[in-house]
Amino acid sequence: MKIVFWNIKQNKNMAYVVDLIDRVKPDLLFLAECPQEIDWSLSRYEVATARIFTNPKVRGFIVSSNVKCSLRHEYKNRLFLYRLTWQDKDFLLGTVHLLPKNHASSDTQSLEAKDYVREVRLVEKDEQQKNTILIGDFNMNPFDPGMISASTFNSVCSPAIALKRCRTFQWESYDYFFNPTWKNYAGVGKDIYGTYYHHSCGADEFHWNNFDQALVSPSILQQYNPEFSILHDVLRFDLRKENNGISDHYPILLELKEK
Repeated sequence: MKIVFWNIKQNKNMAYVVDLIDRVKPDLLFLAECPQEIDWSLSRYEVATARIFTNPKVRGFIVSSNVKCSLRHEYKNRLFLYRLTWQDKDFLLGTVHLLPKNHASSDTQSLEAKDYVREVRLVEKDEQQKNTILIGDFNMNPFDPGMISASTFNSVCSPAIALKRCRTFQWESYDYFFNPTWKNYAGVGKDIYGTYYHHSCGADEFHWNNFDQALVSPSILQQYNPEFSILHDVLRFDLRKENNGISDHYPILLELKEK
């Protein structure tokens, strides 16, 4: 199963999106910062996102007939949770576009992350579902407190640690997520180290950021290998070049493969 997410920065030229679909052939496509009026070229695909919001932060499209996907829950117009069926197995799929760093401090992002995780856990309990996938623009790096702290997304870079199921802190248990995004810091080709590039003269500027991430529940790791990749070479544009005319984010792909 292939899930693609891309923050397209309000780009109205859907030719790039169609080209991405044709080249990658995902089962599901999710677009953040998508124009309110969807170009006719995407009308052939079933819309997965509900119409409660006139302009949802993330729009979803069912590209292939291999999956069934229906919206289950929305929160703050930034978290969308879906019932997902693939190969007769059920999953809870969440897409996110969280508060950006230029509008929220690290402390604010962590507080918000707690709220989103609470919503995910409530729906997991209600759906009696533990096979959870979260994908999207978290607007945090994998090492930020909102991603790694026990009471936030509690995500780790090691499948072995994630398979321990939970972290115990102050007599409370917190379920892990596995975060495969960490591998990007080793470089994924052509000096690409992240999904978002920002250059400034700040003393603590990190330059390459991995705001676009995918998190996977430990139960999924028992049966599937989650392969995460930055699709930096599909459309052949460079984030380091300002005003590249496409986006300020690279698209990402999460692919589940049976072990």
